[in-house]
Amino acid sequence: MIFLALTLKAKANRWANIILGIVYTGVVLITVLMLGAWAYYYVFAIAEVVLYALIVWYAWKWPKQES
Repeated sequence: MIFLALTLKAKANRWANIILGIVYTGVVLITVLMLGAWAYYYVFAIAEVVLYALIVWYAWKWPKQES
């Protein structure tokens, strides 16, 4: 993702961050809810979901640029 963030144009970068943030959030939630986990993994899963949500939020709110 770091490489893509540096090489993609603004519009493609924005949509890549939104889509992949949502996909990764879904993967984390499915993994935790379907497979179960130890208690400490729930803490890390919550942290991951919060960070992915922030990525999607900032990508959504980032000023639109023509490029």
